[in-house]
Parts: sequence; structure tokens; C-alpha cells
Amino acid sequence: MEASGWGMAALMFAALAGGCAEGRPPRAEAKVHRDVGAGMRKCTDIRGYLYDQAEGGRIVHARPDAASPVLGRVAPPDKGPNGVSDVAVGFDILASRDGWLLIEGAADDTALTERPARSMYSGRGWIRSERVGVGLQTSQAFAQPRHSSAMLARAVEPGSLDNLFEIGACDGHWVLGRWRPSPPSTIRYQRSAVISADPLTLEAWATGICNIQETSCDGVSGDRPAVAPR
Repeated sequence: MEASGWGMAALMFAALAGGCAEGRPPRAEAKVHRDVGAGMRKCTDIRGYLYDQAEGGRIVHARPDAASPVLGRVAPPDKGPNGVSDVAVGFDILASRDGWLLIEGAADDTALTERPARSMYSGRGWIRSERVGVGLQTSQAFAQPRHSSAMLARAVEPGSLDNLFEIGACDGHWVLGRWRPSPPSTIRYQRSAVISADPLTLEAWATGICNIQETSCDGVSGDRPAVAPR
């Protein structure tokens, strides 16, 4: 990233973190909770979508281990009725562990593709989390999977954080999301959320899951609940 870009990033970080008043010590920076490999985390009512365009789709394994038996494959996105708009295969995400997702029920959404469902593995098994996204309705992301933790990223109004390109893990109704904001000025963020500078890639926990691929969900928001005035 060019020096001017880093200057903008520093300004956005200061705006989110609140800065430091003259003469006061800097505030300790919140770290993203990424220790997701210690054990399996259960996921609650989360529908995932495979956006990997690799020919042949994604291999499903018996365990979260590339050396484990292969159970089948999840198909890549369908080109849809007009041959242009990708319609991703959906599946339930049941758990995550160390960069892997336990899934079940993979299938085409025939209401969107407008043609018969393709044959693919639809049973339970593990896939890598790369290029697996979810429907998300929120403008905020946090250091840990709870609203009481530090806010590490926030979309500039009227934007949102619905354009994540993959998740790294899940915990209940929360996902460890990854974003590549373009331009970077569309999101204010802390440095601890940055996992790559070129391209700028952010990672933090978010909620507000919407399990509908083609539209929004009424009444769903992953933003921190407002505190009622006393």
C-alpha cells in the first residue's frame, strides 16, 4: 500500500479508537480473538455459501484433516438463469475447527438457478473455510464473538459489512469474518484487525446472520444494541 494509503488508515484507526488526549498514555489495543484451533466450536443457525469457482468444487472430508477420507464434493457456483449471475451452493454450518467447517445439506437453490439441482455430496462432512461466505447484516465487527468486546471495524454510513469474502470460524450466531474494503475509506478499523496490507484485508467477529442468499432479512442486525438513555 502507498504511504498515502497508510496515512488514511492511521486516521481511520484514530477515529475508531478515539485517539489519545495529550499527556495521557495510549490505550491498549484490542486484539482479535483468533485462537479457534483449540477445539470444535458449535455454530447456531448459520447457512454458508461456497463461492469458490475452482472446477470440480470443494472436497468434503471425513474429519478436519486433508489426509482424512474424501466423502464427496460440493459443486462450485451455478451460473444462474442468465448465465452470468453466480448462484452459490448453500449448506448448514454446524461447527468449525482450525480453519475447517462441518457442513451438511449442500444443495443448489433451484428457485434461483431455475433448473434442476446438480448432483453433489449433501451429507455431513468437513470442508476448508476458504471462500465460504454467509449472509450478514451489520455495520460493526468486534474483537471477540460478543458485543461487549472492543469494536475493531465499522462501516462508514450508510455502508455495511455485508460484503465479506469468507469466514474463518464460527461461534454460536457469530462468524470470524474477513473483508477487503474497496476503497479502504469505506471502513474505519483498528490495526489489530488487519491481516494483510496488500490487498488490505480485515478480520474480526460479526453477527447478524441472514440465511437468505438473494435478499435481506427483516429485523436482523448484528450491530451492538443501543443503550437506552436513563
